[in-house]
Amino acid sequence: MKTRIALIGLAALLAVGCAPSIKLKVLEPAPVNFGAARRLSFVQGEGNRSARDWMLAELASQVHKAGYFTFADRSGEGFSVAIAGPQVQLYGGRAPQGPDEILLRVDVLQWTAYPEQRTENHTDGKGNAYTTTEMVLTGRVVLGATAVSPQGAAMLAQQQYVGSRSKAGMGVRAEVMLEEAGRAAVAELLRSITPRTVQKSLRLDEDDDAQKPMLELAKAGEIVKATEQLRAYLASHPDSPEANYNLGVFLDVQGRFGEAIDLYTKADELAAKDYYLKAKADCEKRLADVQALSR
Repeated sequence: MKTRIALIGLAALLAVGCAPSIKLKVLEPAPVNFGAARRLSFVQGEGNRSARDWMLAELASQVHKAGYFTFADRSGEGFSVAIAGPQVQLYGGRAPQGPDEILLRVDVLQWTAYPEQRTENHTDGKGNAYTTTEMVLTGRVVLGATAVSPQGAAMLAQQQYVGSRSKAGMGVRAEVMLEEAGRAAVAELLRSITPRTVQKSLRLDEDDDAQKPMLELAKAGEIVKATEQLRAYLASHPDSPEANYNLGVFLDVQGRFGEAIDLYTKADELAAKDYYLKAKADCEKRLADVQALSR
């Protein structure tokens, strides 16, 4: 009996995996959400001067490559960002902060390279244990980031981002390891604040043969034409759960999340299929993400 249940479960999984679908690309907020802000401006940094200058150049380079934010160095404009625990206060500045601009203070809290002896235990092909010892040079960089929103709110307050890189060998240079560690710390900072584009698959419902030509149009990229045809079909078949659901998918793909949610809801009322509810929940999250990125 248990084997039969397991086989039924596997068949269900395979059916879902083979179900027709169309792709959707969506933008998801970062762990630290800056809302509608699209400009990052560096206004202050403390720590070793050469390390700070290198970090600023690396930050500008990585922001540019990521392509979401624009970046500016406003450190010469007299801004001062004071930090007291979770409280942040902004002072000065010759020009005001823009309505879509985040002001950044990034301090270099640690910029060190140190050698260490590393011992590892091994076992050879005959089962004999032995150890090896080698010298390793490690670079470690710790950045402290503070971010101020256009409304004066502290989005970050001396949040730490760590980069560490190690390499064995006598000819390893400290500056190389420090730069590798610094790149990792900057990348960690940007991952925490930069929204990312992800691709999702939206399942289609092929249970109604009359809708299959419209689904094929959508899968071929003709989403607007497929939407028009399916909307006309739904007008004459308002109680078709498949038509309500598939039209919801078409609108979901086009970013019309509110309309899609209504159609998913209607489809679920007409025929309770598990993936109808999942599509609705996923669409509600996409709508919430869009709203979070527009504030």
